[in-house]
Amino acid sequence: MSSAAAVGLALAVGSLGYGAAASVVAAPSVGGEAALDLLATVPVMLEHRGGYDRGLFPGRADANRDGCDTRAEVLRRESTSPVRTTVRCTVVFGQWVSLYDGAVIDDPSRLEIDHVVSLKEAWDSGAWAWTSDQRAAYANDLSDARTLRAVSVASNRAKGEKDPSNWLPVPEDQCRYLTDWVAIKARWGM
Repeated sequence: MSSAAAVGLALAVGSLGYGAAASVVAAPSVGGEAALDLLATVPVMLEHRGGYDRGLFPGRADANRDGCDTRAEVLRRESTSPVRTTVRCTVVFGQWVSLYDGAVIDDPSRLEIDHVVSLKEAWDSGAWAWTSDQRAAYANDLSDARTLRAVSVASNRAKGEKDPSNWLPVPEDQCRYLTDWVAIKARWGM
């Protein structure tokens, strides 16, 4: 994470009612650790600029070999109603709430799977030094539901490759988004 992004994130967390980082007694719990304590574990350094290519992060794997790729797994996990799939595990119906904008969506073609910490941000923050297998694992990380989210096409396009210093979801989702973002960065050592 760049120094500017860290300052922006700390300010954003502070502006959400958690106070300045130095005076926080308790922040939202993330896996038993306070979010700001976890933020302190995220490296603050100049980002690695250049060399990013989306193709360096292999996507849509079927890690558990059940016939469903990463997109289908996320759609199945996040649907608030039973999903319907084709024989090849393409999700054709369900109901989702796009956390970034609150939109309720029942057509999976109106959803994209977002990397909460974008692939570009991951690259700039250390994934440039990862192996291809590590980048594939990150791009398809189903082991932590915070990493990949089904969100509306519009909200995902608005977020793009931005970090929290440049983009935040609707106010109702900002706290969760920020704590998830910090947890992902810490978990992956970015």
